[in-house]
Amino acid sequence: MNTIGIVYYSFTGNVLRMVKELEKGIEEVGGKFKSYRVAEVKADEIFQQDIIVMASPANGSEEIETEFFQPFMENNQKKFQGKKVYIFGSWGWGEGYFLEKWKKQLEEFGAILVAEPILCNGYPNGETRKALQEMGKILVEK
Repeated sequence: MNTIGIVYYSFTGNVLRMVKELEKGIEEVGGKFKSYRVAEVKADEIFQQDIIVMASPANGSEEIETEFFQPFMENNQKKFQGKKVYIFGSWGWGEGYFLEKWKKQLEEFGAILVAEPILCNGYPNGETRKALQEMGKILVEK
């Protein structure tokens, strides 16, 4: 059973709602997790987890949150080498390409992406909530 560290940034609350759905799935199968807002995360703690889950809304010109998440990524890029990672997020404008850019960045850092990201336009609907709960269950066993 994997331990899971969740790092997120939520501006409007949509990403936080998504995180809560993922947490429900993890809890449902008895999984262990700890969630951190990216502004408060301690790298030494998060990189001790078996799987790192990261969630961000689209920011600016289709990129992950700029004030906290981008520095977190850059400051810890070597720690991602060989690490199992899962990402997801929401967007409200553009096309949601930021997740593809983020995925590519993680691959360049040497991370192992364990599943395809879940992307939500705005408020997470029932289908998105269910998919995140299922992903939580999968991550515990992956």
